[in-house]
Formats: sequence, C-alpha cells, structure tokens
Amino acid sequence: MRTASNIREHARLGLPAAKKYFTIAPAAPHALHMTSHIYLAAGMWDEVVKANEQATRVSAERAQKAGRPPGSCGHTNMWLMYGYLQEGRPDAARRVLDGCRTAAISANGLAVSSAEQDPLDPDNIPAGSYIQMWSRYIIDTEGWSDSLVREDLPLGDLTNAKLTRAFVRALAAGRRSDAVALKDALARLQDERQSLERVLAVRREGSDGYRVRAEVLEREIQALALLAENKRDEAEVLLRDAAAKEQAMPIEFGPPFVDKPAPELLGDVLLAMGRATDAAAAYESALRRAPNRAASVRGLAQARSTKEAEEFKWVVIVPRFRVGFHGLRTDLARRRHELIALQRISSLRIPSIDEPHRRSGRFAIDLDRELVHRCASAKPEHVIYG
Repeated sequence: MRTASNIREHARLGLPAAKKYFTIAPAAPHALHMTSHIYLAAGMWDEVVKANEQATRVSAERAQKAGRPPGSCGHTNMWLMYGYLQEGRPDAARRVLDGCRTAAISANGLAVSSAEQDPLDPDNIPAGSYIQMWSRYIIDTEGWSDSLVREDLPLGDLTNAKLTRAFVRALAAGRRSDAVALKDALARLQDERQSLERVLAVRREGSDGYRVRAEVLEREIQALALLAENKRDEAEVLLRDAAAKEQAMPIEFGPPFVDKPAPELLGDVLLAMGRATDAAAAYESALRRAPNRAASVRGLAQARSTKEAEEFKWVVIVPRFRVGFHGLRTDLARRRHELIALQRISSLRIPSIDEPHRRSGRFAIDLDRELVHRCASAKPEHVIYG
C-alpha cells in the first residue's frame, strides 16, 4: 500500500487496500494514518482528513489512559493540518498549529524524544514540527502580512527549522513586494543555508534531500529578488532551474518537501507576467507531482481562464470568416497569415488554405465563451472564427 502511494499512477490501485486497512486497525494510530498516504497521493483531501482525525483521536485516548498529555505536534498532526488547508478550512488548520505551539515553547520543545532520532527531521522535535506547520499555514493561506510571519520562537540549534523560517519570511517579503525586506531576508536565508551545510557535511547519510531542498529554496528567493529589480528573464531562468531540480528529487508523497513547490511558484510568476499559457504548463507540472494541491489547482484554473479571455479578445477584433477543414472561400484566401495565426494559437491543422470554399457570404456568429472554447480545441466540423 505504501509503495503504491509513491507512484502517482499506482496510487488509486491502493485505494481498496487503504479502505480495508482502515477498518481492520481502527485502534492503531499509525495504521490509520498510513492509509492517508494513498489518499494524499490521489489528492483525496476529505479522506486524508478523516484518516488523520481518527489517528489523532485514538492517540489522544491512549495518552489519556497512560496519564500523558496528547501529542499536538509531529507527523500525523502535520498531515491533518495540511489536509484542512487543502480542504479550504484555515480555522481548523490554525487550531492544530496553535496546539503545536504550546509544545514547541515548552521545556522539551527543542529536544528529540530519543537519541536515535534525526534532529533534522521536523517530525522528531516539537519546535521543528511547529515551524514546518507554520510554514505550511502561511504559504497555503497566503498570509504574507499575517503577524505569524514575524513570530520568533526559540529554535536553538535546529538548522533546518531556521532555514525554513528564513525562507518563509523571504517569500512573504517577495509576495508583499517589499524589496528592502526581501534583500535582508535573502541574506539571512543564505546564512542559514551555510549553517545547515556545515551540519550536513559531517553526516554519513541522509544529506542529499536536505541539500537539494536548501538549494531550491534559495534559488526561488533569488528569483523573487531579481523580479524586484525587474530582471524577468534572469528570474525565470532561476525558477525553471529550481523546478527542474525539484522534479528530479525522489517523490515521497506527503506535504511538499519544498515548502513552496518551484513549478507552482513559476506558474505564479508567469501568470503575473501575463503569460497564461506558460503558467498553465507550470501548474500542470506541479500537479503531476502533487495531485489536486489547492494552490496549483487555483492557479491552473486562473491561467486557463485568463488564456480563454485573451483568445476571446483576439477573436473579436479580427474580421469574421469561416474556416473549413477542406478549404475556404476565394475572397478569404488572401488572409493566409491570419489563418496561420489561428492555427498557431489553437493547435488546428488546416489541410488546405487555397481551395475555394463553396459557401458564399459572411457568417455572423455569437461570440460566447463556449464557442471560443470549441474554436480553440478545434473539435467541431468547422471552426468558426470571427
């Protein structure tokens, strides 16, 4: 079941097993959570939430019986909060975040629960888990001016958490168009990356993923800094490079390992530049790695809507004529350059543009959105263009 969740095309093959597993082990928190690996890989947010709500509830009951406080940070709580955000339930997500904060600022907030646990993994330390949740909440609610951005919890020697915090603050500055804060935040991010690199340099294994993530995060912020200087081409090159590096990383389905997925950020930037077609391609790339992720879904819908509106505007300013798949009217044969343009924007293949069409006269058409959509997809027998 877990293996199926790591290959997007196989994820739905694991759904029957996930549903069965959920009923077989209703009192095993980890087993309940594990079903959500399949659901997240398929972009099924309601099921992700249901599985992790049940897992956290069972965990809390066990803790109460043992006389311990319930766990409010860590893996299952993180997945639950992410599921709420994807469902569009920020208030529910905020309650999970606030619960983890209490543990993060406690006496044990900077400590791993056992010596063998990896201190770079945010799931293993309350403060690290909180920063991971904090990052997800700010990015997925787009709360760039939220007071949370300025929150300053003690992080001790948690180099990975410090890198995450520096990245989110830099991203927020960029999205607020605060060039001065962005410049300072980029410098801080670079300092934190160097600190993380010193930690990674003495590790025997498990460094590659953290190292690539840090590189991608820095390139994203460097790109935003270039955009602030109106250096669009250079920014795009950096973002495409960051996206390529992220896409080359092994897929571990879960909340994004790169806090703001690089293809998604590329889509945001291209859409802001007015390049809806390129933005749509970037969002589609992001969704192949993170199916049904809400921010990418919204971006893709906006890009497609913008593209359709642009085509509609272009259509209405060109003199009306009808293009048949087998030719066109003699009096329109001279408009070959316009037909080539139509072919380019609609992916339409016109077998001949020289043979006269037998129909005569001009066609008056209603330029509604459905007609434009059909025109662009070249599905009807004749493409009507006006």
